[in-house]
Amino acid sequence: MVRASGAVGIIVLLMLTGLIRFALIWGLSRAAAPYMERGINRLLAYLPATGVVHDVAVEVRDRQSTTLIRSFGEAAGEMVFGPKKR
Repeated sequence: MVRASGAVGIIVLLMLTGLIRFALIWGLSRAAAPYMERGINRLLAYLPATGVVHDVAVEVRDRQSTTLIRSFGEAAGEMVFGPKKR
């Protein structure tokens, strides 16, 4: 375990934690994205184009990159401004 001494050490430790968290989120998202997209596209091939389930699947497929950008923003904000206060 890494020990932080002083204010600078704590800040560095928090930034390192945020960077590791972001790297894990980003890596898992990038690794799972092709499989999710392939599965959603297969589902869309079987569904009628006018159904509610089809619309939901299209929305999930389209929002996948938005979610990745949001997680990047949250991780970057946490690294710069510190963790959210609950």
